[in-house]
Amino acid sequence: MVYCEVNSLIEANIKKNSILSELDKIEIDGVLITASIGSYCIHASKIQDVSIDSMINQADMCMYKEKHLSRSL
Repeated sequence: MVYCEVNSLIEANIKKNSILSELDKIEIDGVLITASIGSYCIHASKIQDVSIDSMINQADMCMYKEKHLSRSL
């Protein structure tokens, strides 16, 4: 899990893509390791209203949705 403060969804996507591009470079014993990231964005004024478990669950659901969409391309 990575927590980042950003000012927009565009900035969040740039950060996510930056992390993914670094993870794409991992190779172990000739096997390329792939990664998926699920993002969950919440406005700072609402952060106290949402539990950590709920944020993780939302990000997890987004990750599986992204994986499903990328496989159907």
